[in-house]
Parts: sequence; C-alpha cells; structure tokens
Amino acid sequence: MREIKFRVWDKESKYFLEGDIIRDCIIGKFIDNPEREVMQYTCLKDKNGKEIYEGDIVKVSGHPFVVDGKYKVYYNEHMELSCGSYHMFRMKNWAEVIGNIYENPELLKN
Repeated sequence: MREIKFRVWDKESKYFLEGDIIRDCIIGKFIDNPEREVMQYTCLKDKNGKEIYEGDIVKVSGHPFVVDGKYKVYYNEHMELSCGSYHMFRMKNWAEVIGNIYENPELLKN
C-alpha cells in the first residue's frame, strides 16, 4: 500500500512543518494558504534510504546513461515523477538527497 505523507514549507518563517503536525491537520488548510508550499512524499527512497519528497534536490552519480549532476524532483506535465528530464523511479538507486529547493536553491546553480 502506498504511504501518503506530506511536508509543508512555511515561506514566512522559513521552516518545514512535518510529522504529527501535518497528520493532525487537514492538508487543505495548507494547500489554500499562499504562505505555505505543500510537498508530497514520492514513496521512493534515495540510495541511502532517505525519503524523497517533491522539491528535493538530488545528486545523481554513477548512472551508466545519465550525466552526473544535481536535479530537482518534481511531477512533470504528464504527472510522472521526474528528476531533471529523467524518470525518478529509474534514478533512485544512483540518487542522493542533498537538499531542497527552499532551503538550498543554490545547489541547482552550475
């Protein structure tokens, strides 16, 4: 069964709301709030076993067919979980979560 979890970035306070505080609240309260960004758990873990969420930044290295680099995790226009222009499911064994787009946006700059 798919595990459904969320984390929420508070734009004003610049911190994540996670865990029990999210479970105990109605997620719609966060979705409708322009000061908060909701990110869903992808049900994938990186090569170290760390959970991967939308908005995470992963470092991919050692994949035989993909250029090593840092990529944002997101859902594309076809609702496919992506990492750069690649399918995240295919990258997970070579990916390592190194940050996220809110706390570490500089990681995506070349």
